[in-house]
Amino acid sequence: MKKKLVKKLASCLCMSAFSFSAFGYENVLDLSLPEGAFTVIAMGDSNANVTPFDVSSKKEDVFIPSNFTANRIHQYLGIGALGLVALAAISPKEEDGAHEYFATGSALLASAAVSTGLIYHWDDFEFKDGLTDPDNMHMILAVLGTLAMIAAVVDAPDGGHAGVGAVGGIAMGTAIKITW
Repeated sequence: MKKKLVKKLASCLCMSAFSFSAFGYENVLDLSLPEGAFTVIAMGDSNANVTPFDVSSKKEDVFIPSNFTANRIHQYLGIGALGLVALAAISPKEEDGAHEYFATGSALLASAAVSTGLIYHWDDFEFKDGLTDPDNMHMILAVLGTLAMIAAVVDAPDGGHAGVGAVGGIAMGTAIKITW
């Protein structure tokens, strides 16, 4: 039992460490050409084949947001955790079956979502705003939901864990709903 618990906690720690890699996508390498006019010389007999090429006259670029920013990774991890909680709730409850894997996966994704949220949105949390601030409620409910999910996974084989897991899933779902 203890070996399995250590294995699950180590997996949770590894997922949290992997979630920090989402911040590598924030600094995109810029390989754009400098502004100005360039001259393209075509192969030929004379300079008659010289045509000006003005880089600054190209069409305005349309901004397309990246799908892999730290904020998006945080969102995907939270929604993935909520999805796995739902799958764990409806899957057959048998030892070493889909229910156990979905529940463990939801706890891992939830801990990774909380880790990225604490790092990426730390400046959004203000004690002076109290519970009236949606960012504060989002953070508190997500942390409590994640702790409940982890507690349900740890207690799973031996004791009743359905209530704790359900409270964790509901808290996580409410935390996500507050920000959308």
